[in-house]
Amino acid sequence: AESSQLNFNLETINDPRLQADALLDSAVAAVIIGFDGSLNYWKLMLAASYLADPKIQFIVTNADASFLRSGLILPGTGSMVAAVETAAGRKPIVLGKPNRLMFDIVQKRH
Repeated sequence: AESSQLNFNLETINDPRLQADALLDSAVAAVIIGFDGSLNYWKLMLAASYLADPKIQFIVTNADASFLRSGLILPGTGSMVAAVETAAGRKPIVLGKPNRLMFDIVQKRH
């Protein structure tokens, strides 16, 4: 992300900086989500905005909802995907666990 994006504090949905032509890259062909410990509103907004285009692929690495570590519940990739899924109104293709698709692809190649 550009430094201007990292310092982008959204206080209202009427912010004049929120312009698709200025923020979205027309070369993007897919939104791919893996674990991201720095997920924020900016990233959610961009992912959901790209996914408004049905030609953009929505791919995720796994759907693990959470992990228990030392008495803490750590949100997993599935929790992050759920936020994008809800905002975009689309279901992703899950390539990794627990989906069988990746196993089938590897099995066909080897």
